Amino acid sequence: MARLVPNYPAAVAWRVCSAGSRGATIHAHFLQDAGGAWRYRQVMKDAHEIEGSSGPLESRDRARFWRAEALNGLECLSATFRKLEFAPHTHETFCIGVIEAGVQESRIRGSKVHAGAGTIYLINPDVIHEGRPAEDGYRYRMMYPSLEALRSVAEDAAQRTMPKSFAFPEETVLAPPLAEAFLALHRQIEAGGARLEIETHFQTLMLKLMNVFAGETIEVSSLRADSAVRQARDLLDARYRDDLSLTEVADAVGLSRAHLIRAFRKEFGMPPHGWLTDRRIRAARGLLEQGAAIADTAFDCGFADQAHLTRQFKARTGVTPAVYRNAHLER
Repeated sequence: MARLVPNYPAAVAWRVCSAGSRGATIHAHFLQDAGGAWRYRQVMKDAHEIEGSSGPLESRDRARFWRAEALNGLECLSATFRKLEFAPHTHETFCIGVIEAGVQESRIRGSKVHAGAGTIYLINPDVIHEGRPAEDGYRYRMMYPSLEALRSVAEDAAQRTMPKSFAFPEETVLAPPLAEAFLALHRQIEAGGARLEIETHFQTLMLKLMNVFAGETIEVSSLRADSAVRQARDLLDARYRDDLSLTEVADAVGLSRAHLIRAFRKEFGMPPHGWLTDRRIRAARGLLEQGAAIADTAFDCGFADQAHLTRQFKARTGVTPAVYRNAHLER
């Protein structure tokens, strides 16, 4: 059975499935003890899917496999399996993923696991595993980062050399906030989101997984970097049309990726990708006020497409670009 590991201060409700159960809603309230650790109380109720899952299972097996260019070609898989049974196999990379809906029966290192919605897989390289649909099948999302990729994340954050090899001691765990963060990141990668935002979320999530589950203590530098983050802000302002990467911005101002994220958020109240999106929205408002076409505005301001602009614009103004544009044309 997967181990439940809540880690965040909030009153939350989420749903998971685990061995011997069709699912349960866990209502958890977090409290901080005298030592600063977060503890929780929980009550179990019947349910079946985690929050944010994308609906019922498809009627047939479906799989999409691709490489994420924003993450140096990281291999990703999104799939629904009602019939497919995996033969025993290994990967030379880590297998990190989340069950979105349904239940998968797996055998890892010879031990049987029923992984339901919300279960996080943390399978180490070269570990023999197999899997098959349980009950009515399952839908999951996976990514396959190499040891070198995770070491790069850790060494960037810690600014020191990490062990040549490390492993996750448990292959399945339950940590709903991290599962939901993983699913959001994976969907963003699949949709072809902005590099800066994808890299930031990947860096942040992998650090949390390694700190919580791999027994690593990776602390990001807390040194002040006022001048550097202001340089980063100016770079984002000047090049808001470009699909900048986190690495590119960090290298330009002489900070590690993790230090840039932390210092930028501390200075400006949002991460670099949030600032970049806000800067693009400001530019878009100016063009729409002049009557520019929405599709042209999206392209000129660095958005992936008109739909991307519309989502981000409404999230910051409360109205769509069309409504905003028409209001100015009617004056």
